[in-house]
Amino acid sequence: MVYIAAFVGSLLLQSPLPAIDPSSVYGMKTYTTNPSFGFLPDKFAVGFAPADIDRLTMHVLKGSEPKAEGGFYATDTPYPAFKMLRFQPMPTIELAEPGEYVIEFRYGGAAVTRLPFRIEKKQTGDEFNPVVSWEFHTPVDKAGNLTFSNADDGQVWLNAWLAPAREGIAMRSSATIRLSHGGKVVAEALPFMFQEPQNARRGFKLFKPGGRTPFKKSDLAGLSGAVTGTISLPAKTLRTFAWTVNGGKVQPHPRSASDHSPRTDYWIPRRLAGSAEGYQFFHLEEQYWAISN
Repeated sequence: MVYIAAFVGSLLLQSPLPAIDPSSVYGMKTYTTNPSFGFLPDKFAVGFAPADIDRLTMHVLKGSEPKAEGGFYATDTPYPAFKMLRFQPMPTIELAEPGEYVIEFRYGGAAVTRLPFRIEKKQTGDEFNPVVSWEFHTPVDKAGNLTFSNADDGQVWLNAWLAPAREGIAMRSSATIRLSHGGKVVAEALPFMFQEPQNARRGFKLFKPGGRTPFKKSDLAGLSGAVTGTISLPAKTLRTFAWTVNGGKVQPHPRSASDHSPRTDYWIPRRLAGSAEGYQFFHLEEQYWAISN
């Protein structure tokens, strides 16, 4: 009877299965100067959102040991396939032990997305007045993506996770962001000045070289072959990303393929943007992942 119940339960799971956008999780607010590492599990975007959202749960695991678990309050969006999630019952999660963790999302008890991370504790000062800080390490630390609206000829953004303090990037240093094709710069962002030390996703709006004319989806689609994105300081290159454009389409990362296996490692190729501004600013973007070499 147990096997029959499990089989029937599996039939009740929708297809395709829900998928949590890694960029919304790894871009979450973290607290790295408290005695415990903390993060705010808020505004997580789920694609292929199920109608029975109460069957979707989140579990923070250290090995097989649960550290936090619960369900979600879901906000509807203008896109039926997407909802915005807020973890219940606690506004923040605190982890006192350094080490390897996984945020596992389950639908009907079965894992649908697994997002690992590692936290490292550092302590300085004397024993009577210790100063604690935490480092937040994720699989997207060297990742980036190209994003643009899929509803119109949207402007292209190059986005990347950067950790200035960990990478020795001096505050107020200026980075150059460029997109190249065939040895020629085809797009660039305005110079970016680092002003915050924490690991975070940073977005750079791309323009055609030498001015403020937006570099759009149609400009990217008009290229053919290898496209390279770079983020550089005067003395070193921080990130180098590679994409391929074929037949007017950016080729997706293997982990974004609809049949990627295991499904728990799937990186959804759409992004629900605008959550920071509010419901009326939600818009859907295509996102094409790459890992810096």
